[in-house]
Amino acid sequence: MLLALATGLAVASFLVVRGFVPFVIAACAYASAQSGLAAARQALLAGLVSAGERTGLLAHLQSTLNAGLAVGAGLGGLALRAGTRSAYLGVFALDAVSFLVCAGLLVRGVQVRKAGGLGVLRDRPYVVVTLLNTVLLRMPLLSLGLPLWIAWGHLPRPLGSGGGRTRRPGWCPRCSCSTPGR
Repeated sequence: MLLALATGLAVASFLVVRGFVPFVIAACAYASAQSGLAAARQALLAGLVSAGERTGLLAHLQSTLNAGLAVGAGLGGLALRAGTRSAYLGVFALDAVSFLVCAGLLVRGVQVRKAGGLGVLRDRPYVVVTLLNTVLLRMPLLSLGLPLWIAWGHLPRPLGSGGGRTRRPGWCPRCSCSTPGR
């Protein structure tokens, strides 16, 4: 519930943020709350549903999340098409309200038996995989960080284009320009 509330508040902060540093702080708050919310969602389901039902329920939940992303992308597209400040802010406001409504629904009656504290930290393979997932495999790193790293010419030599040269990004691969390798 608190993570849904934090996510909603982080999205709502985009309505009032007017500077680079505050934006970065708000974006980090959003990313942290959103990542925690995904983990909390799975823990909540583990406490509410029997082991045999979890896979099917998680599949339905993921389908619902994907549909929500599609609707959100459509609304974002409409806001881009409108091209107005109020359209952009309206989409952020709607997103913030949706998270706050979800937080309100969670307050109303979800009771789950609490787990036994930090006992999970004794499971070393789980802790290692969790840390690797946190640091290396999170989607923002793969979908944003890695392409930016490659685009700025930091591609390892064996993977770069031939002859010690790297390609700078253009609007399509054929329009990219070669630059001397570093």
